[in-house]
Amino acid sequence: MDLSLILVFVFLALSIALVMRLFYQAKELESFEQNIHNLSIEIATLKQKNTDQTQRLIEKEERIEELQSSQTQLYQNQATHKATIATLQAKLQEQQNTMEYRLADLQASRKMLIEEFEDLANKIFVASRKNLTEQNQESLGLILTPLKEQMQSFKTKVEEIHLEQTKEQTLLRNELRHLQTLNAQMSHDAMKLTNALKSENKTQGSWGEMVLERILEKSGLRLGEEYLREHTLKSPDGTLYRPDVIVKLSCGRDVIIDAKTSLKDYESYINQNDSKYLKAHTLSIKNHIKTLSQKRYEELEGIHSLDFILMFIPISNALMVVLEHETKLYEEAYKSGVVLVSPQTLLLSLRAIENSWRYEKQARNAIEVTRLAQKLYTKVKSFVDDLDKLGVALQKAQTSYNEAYGKLYSGKDNIIRQIESFKTKANIHPKEGIPQSLINRANEETIE
Repeated sequence: MDLSLILVFVFLALSIALVMRLFYQAKELESFEQNIHNLSIEIATLKQKNTDQTQRLIEKEERIEELQSSQTQLYQNQATHKATIATLQAKLQEQQNTMEYRLADLQASRKMLIEEFEDLANKIFVASRKNLTEQNQESLGLILTPLKEQMQSFKTKVEEIHLEQTKEQTLLRNELRHLQTLNAQMSHDAMKLTNALKSENKTQGSWGEMVLERILEKSGLRLGEEYLREHTLKSPDGTLYRPDVIVKLSCGRDVIIDAKTSLKDYESYINQNDSKYLKAHTLSIKNHIKTLSQKRYEELEGIHSLDFILMFIPISNALMVVLEHETKLYEEAYKSGVVLVSPQTLLLSLRAIENSWRYEKQARNAIEVTRLAQKLYTKVKSFVDDLDKLGVALQKAQTSYNEAYGKLYSGKDNIIRQIESFKTKANIHPKEGIPQSLINRANEETIE
C-alpha cells in the first residue's frame, strides 16, 4: 500500500480516537454537572423543609397557651432542630464549596486539554496519529532508510548517465566541428558543373537548392512532412523570411539549411588556377557566413529552430579548398552559429545535431528527476520530524488527561467518594448514578 494512504488511514484513526475520547469526557463531565445540579435541588428542598419546620414551630408557639404541659419539650425540640439545621447547612456549604473547587479544577483541566489539542490540530491535519513508541519509530526508519538509499543510488546513477551523456555530446560536437575531414571524397561530377558555375548567382543558387533537395529525397525525407521549402516566416517586427529548407527533426526541433552560396569565383579558380580567385571565393564564403549569422531564425514565429544554421555548399571541393587555406574557418563559423556542410556531410550533420539535442534533453530530464527525488526525500524527512513532535505532544496530552481524570477517584477525599457520601447522608436518589466501576475504584484508592 502506498505510504501516503497508510498515513491517511493512521490520521483518520487518530482523529476518530481523539473525538471519541473527548466525547466520553464531555459525557462524564455532563453527568457530573447534572449530579451537582441535583444536589443543589436537594439543598433547596432541605431549605424548604427547614422553612416548613420553622413554620410549624411558629404554629406550636401560638398553641403554647393551649399546650402548657408540652411547652418545655417543644422548646427543646425547636433548639434541637435549629442546631441540626445549622450543622446540616454548614456541611452542605462545605460540600458545595468542595464541589465548586473540584468543578473549577476539572474545567481548568478540560480547558488545558482543549488548548493542547487545538495546538495540535494543524499538525494532525497534515500528519497521522499513532502513539509513537520506539518500535513505531524504528518501523518508520525501516521504511525511510531504504527509500533514502534508493534515492541516493538513483541520484548517483543519473549523475553518471548525465556525465556520460555530456562526454558523448562533446564528442559529437567535436565530430561536427571536424566534419571537413570527410571532404577527402571528392565527387567527379563537380567538373561537369562548369556551365552551371559560369551562370549568374541566381542560377547557381537554384542549382544548389536542387542538389540539396535531391539529397534530402534520397535520404527518405518527404517534402511537406520532414522538410519544407521556402516556407515563409515572420519576425516580431513584421519582417518576412523565406529560408531555403527547414528540416523538422523527430525531437521536435527545426534545422534551417541555406543553399545560396556563390561559386563563381571557385569556377574561375578551377579554370585559371589563380590564387586571387581562391581568395575571392574564400571572402565570398566568409561574407555569406556573416550574413547568415545575423539572421536570428530562432526568434521567428512558428519555428523551433536550433541556435545555428547549416550553410550548404553543393560541391564538396569548393568547401575543401577553402578549409585547406583557412583551417580555423569551420570553427569560426560554428561560433557564429553557422555549420558548413557539403553533400557528403549534410546527412551526417543532421543526425549528429538530432542526437546531440536528444542527449541534452535526456540529461535535463534526468537532472529534473533528481531534483524532484531530493525534494520528495526532504518532505518525507520533514513529515517524520512532525510525527516525532506529534508523538511527544500526544503523550503530554495523555498525561494531562490522566491527571485530570485521576482527581475524580484518587486520594482520601476524592470527588466521587465525597459525592457518594453526601448522597447517602442527604438521602438523595438521582435518576442516574455514577458508574459503579468508578465508585469501586474511588473506594479502592481511599483504602490504599
